Amino acid sequence: MAQAVAGTPTLLGTRLLRRSVDSITKHYPPIHEPNLNYLYLFNHDAEKLALLLTDLPALEELTIGLHRDRSTPAVAQSMSQLPFTMCRLSVIVPCFDLQNYHFGSVWTHLTYVEIGLVLEPASVLQVLQLCHDLSSLTVHTALMRVQTLEPLTHPKIQFLQLRPSRSLSSTLTDLTSLSRLFNALSLPDLRVFGANRDHSDGLTWPHGGLKALFARSNCPLERLVLDGEVGMRDEQRAEYVALIPSLEVVP
Repeated sequence: MAQAVAGTPTLLGTRLLRRSVDSITKHYPPIHEPNLNYLYLFNHDAEKLALLLTDLPALEELTIGLHRDRSTPAVAQSMSQLPFTMCRLSVIVPCFDLQNYHFGSVWTHLTYVEIGLVLEPASVLQVLQLCHDLSSLTVHTALMRVQTLEPLTHPKIQFLQLRPSRSLSSTLTDLTSLSRLFNALSLPDLRVFGANRDHSDGLTWPHGGLKALFARSNCPLERLVLDGEVGMRDEQRAEYVALIPSLEVVP
């Protein structure tokens, strides 16, 4: 039986890092590890997640990566039984949908969340609503719907990163949805904002909406990272710095 080491993955966690759920459930019975604090699961079969996410009372960090469509219901069912010790969660599935599935109360104590692929901007707002203590959020987006969004203020988030998908999103819809998302948010404790686009399409990143978000939030932003094909002219860089003189803009 693997022994937990404070602050590091257990031996069992290390084994799981290198195996799919299929191979784990073939060679291991359901996990009953009272001291397991880290778990990484990567597989094409979401239905076996429930076998692995039972009786893990000390679990603090969980990473799930699935590639099969329609995996959200199985993920939601599995996550609904996670303990209140959870503080870090990463879930990357073909369609991350909070609108139609109940994920339980696991969100309550999370401080770090990474999710994707998010197809609806409302899902980003819902994560922020559920995670009252959240300080870091990374979102892999493929925003295919332009939605009307209600304003939302999150008082604790300090790090926000957006990573639009190259392969799935309609880029015009994606950027329009991002602009509406920026217009809906107020993040008064935001310290770092990052965005990355790995493809060029001639369309303009919604700098106006992002600057309005920073101004409306009156946040102590320290670092702005706009990588890849986001695109930022010298005058746009100057406008960000004029808004927050101490801001470090990268690149």
